[in-house]
Parts: sequence; structure tokens; C-alpha cells
Amino acid sequence: MQATARMASVVSSTPPARRRLIRSVRSRNRVLRVMNEQLPESAPARCNQFIARIVGIICALMFGSFTLGCLLDTKPTPLWVPIGFIVFALMGAYLFLYSGTVQTDERGVTQMSFLGTFFIGWHEIDSVSTGAGQLVFSGPSRRLALPGPDTWLGRDRAAVMTAIHHFCESKGIQPRERLAAIFAISKNTRVSGTTAPTE
Repeated sequence: MQATARMASVVSSTPPARRRLIRSVRSRNRVLRVMNEQLPESAPARCNQFIARIVGIICALMFGSFTLGCLLDTKPTPLWVPIGFIVFALMGAYLFLYSGTVQTDERGVTQMSFLGTFFIGWHEIDSVSTGAGQLVFSGPSRRLALPGPDTWLGRDRAAVMTAIHHFCESKGIQPRERLAAIFAISKNTRVSGTTAPTE
């Protein structure tokens, strides 16, 4: 009874502003505790890059046919014309081959495509850049480049984007538009035959 009385006297002697602050902090902690209990620790989400594949195959076929037309044309054609068509055809073919499925989980970001499986861990990423529809995650010695969110489809699309957004917020990373992102390719992130490296 004496301890209860002492506690009541301490609470009553606390200034009203401080009591409100204490109640606010306790309420926030309760909300965070409930959210942590409701959200699973591991929530893998994936979506496909079907739009990028369609764009890639269309470009490859269209510019490939243009190149063939130039080579079969009896009229003289400047050399730079078929060379330009070949370059765009190869870019379309590459887009088709490296587009596939992107997945996020508690470990990081995984890109699965015809060219292989690529992975970068959240702890390795120190910058995120975008350019011409491409999304690039970069670390000290590793880089993962993949088609951007505009090309993603699937029911988990929002979950994948939310995971990336929350990661950037938690580390204070601001995605930036960079010209170099347009031409970036994955570096030191290929993992053959698995969706992510085993730890």
C-alpha cells in the first residue's frame, strides 16, 4: 500500500506536459509492438518483368528485319544505317534475355532471367539509381541492374516496391536519376542455379 501511495504521489507530481509525453511514447511503443507481431519476419515477394520482355523481343525482331531489308536492298545504303539497326536489335535481344522475375525477401533482391540468377544483399547496397526505365542497386564491389518498376507485373508488385522503398528509408538512401544507370549491367552478383546465395 505504501509503494502504491508513493507511485501515485510521483505521478501526480509529474508536470502535465511530461505525463502527456510519457503516454504518447507508451502508445507509440504499443503500436510498433503490435505491427511487429503482425508482420512476418520473412515475406518473400516476386513479380515478373513481362512488359520488358515484350518490348525487347519486338525491338529485336523489328530492327533485325530492318537490317535484313538493308542488306537485301539493291539500292546503295549508307553503312551506318544497317549498323545502327544491328545495335538496336542487339539491345532489344539483351533486354529480352535479362528480363525475367524480380524477388525481394529478408536477405535482399534477386533477379532471375535467361542470363542467369543474380542477387545482392540489402547490407551490400549503398546507392540506388534509375535511368530510362532501369533500376540499379550498387555496392562497393557489386551491382545489380534490372528493368524498372514500370515493367513489373503480378500480384506482388506492390509488395516488392514497398520492400525496396522501406529499405531506402531505413538506410537513408535517396534513389537518383543517373545517365550511367541506362548503360549499367550487373557486376559480381551472378549466382548460378540458386535464387540467392547460401549463407
